[in-house]
Amino acid sequence: MNLVGQKKALIVAVSKYDDDRLDRIQYVKNDGDQMYDTLTSLGYEIPAERKLVGNVDFGTMRRTIIKFFSDPSLEPEDTLLFYYSGHGDTNGRKRFFCSSQYDRKTSDLDGVPFSIITEQAKDTNSKRVVAIIDSCFSGGLELDSDDGKAIVNAERQGDQAINDEYGGSQGFYVLASSLSDKKSFKHPEKDLSSFTHFVMEGLKGDKGSYDEEGYVTPEKLDEYIFKKLKNLIGGKPQKPQRTTSRIAGKLILAEHKELARETSRPIEEKLTEWIKDEKVDKFNKFRKENQYKEFVLENINLSNKNLWKIDLRSLNVRKINFSCSNLRDSIFYRSTLFNVEFFKSNLNNVELSNAIVSRCRFSETSLLDARIKYSDFSGCSFSFGHLSNVDFSNSNLTGVNFAEAYMEDGNFTRANLTGACLTHAMLKNANFTDANLIGADLTDADLTGAKTTGCKGLDSD
Repeated sequence: MNLVGQKKALIVAVSKYDDDRLDRIQYVKNDGDQMYDTLTSLGYEIPAERKLVGNVDFGTMRRTIIKFFSDPSLEPEDTLLFYYSGHGDTNGRKRFFCSSQYDRKTSDLDGVPFSIITEQAKDTNSKRVVAIIDSCFSGGLELDSDDGKAIVNAERQGDQAINDEYGGSQGFYVLASSLSDKKSFKHPEKDLSSFTHFVMEGLKGDKGSYDEEGYVTPEKLDEYIFKKLKNLIGGKPQKPQRTTSRIAGKLILAEHKELARETSRPIEEKLTEWIKDEKVDKFNKFRKENQYKEFVLENINLSNKNLWKIDLRSLNVRKINFSCSNLRDSIFYRSTLFNVEFFKSNLNNVELSNAIVSRCRFSETSLLDARIKYSDFSGCSFSFGHLSNVDFSNSNLTGVNFAEAYMEDGNFTRANLTGACLTHAMLKNANFTDANLIGADLTDADLTGAKTTGCKGLDSD
């Protein structure tokens, strides 16, 4: 079962530098070559133009990164993996991936900013982006007093550098070899970076890198790498840095079903049967006792069911028919919903915050008092729905169909409604403060008493 759509990767491993102060780290070429072999063996699509290893110039690196993330064929459920190995630097204002032509005196011209990954990840169609970065985030390159080679000063910034560059980016996970008090180092027995070596071993399913279902997730990979580095050198290890923001459901980097515990699948089947039989209390109790362990709910007809107060938080919900069902007071917090049908269902007082929702239909659905803030509902339909007092604040509602929906007292503060259809919608007393309505169709919409301070896209009259 493929839960993550297509898997695509971009590999950048810079081992050669024109600047003599930057050490030509030959093992980085091996990092790139072997990472390519590992990822392709796991089903990642990596055409030749997305494997940049050895001498990598600024223009090629920058263009390839932008092209990778801006591919219009990408789908929300696709997984994008960006891998970088090589030097990093800062000019005091920005941090950079160092191209082969990198010169500290002209860093803005020769270095690719770390922030380009964040910027591109925000705009990509994929909602599942992973960056694996084998480069110190120290903020400076300095000459080693013993042999004159440039080394990365990893005594400053560490965690803060990761958070400054990548913290708060939606649907984006970063795992990096950055550290606060030690330098990245070569594996003592391999012609590879220690960090990259254990990333690859973890992805290939080494013991401790996968969960009980046989999935390698960023969380499990992070734990695995930390333990391996600690065992390798003893004492205080090189500590990988990790940050994530609002990735709903389970993000799967690799699957090893043959390693899954035998009891895993029957448990999923039992949970699914409880839902079908409307045994909500039993289902919720089991999930709570097991710390809301993630699983997939897929290809089931749950129409005309009484699922009042069901707790589906942090699940992958795919191709489910909830038409005409009672889901009042239910919880979908941080869930991923794909191609789900809620036609004429009762979702009053539902919790859908921080969810990623695509290709779902809520037409003629009742969502009174629902909480849908900080979620992504781009491309969904709420036509003819009853959405009074719904909180859509800070959500992405790009292209959503709200035609003839009843949304009196709705909260759309800072929501992105670019290109949304709001024709004949009832929006009395709705709050559009700092919202984006550029390109939205408001034909015959009732905006009586609506708050529009700072709203973009509304005519001044």
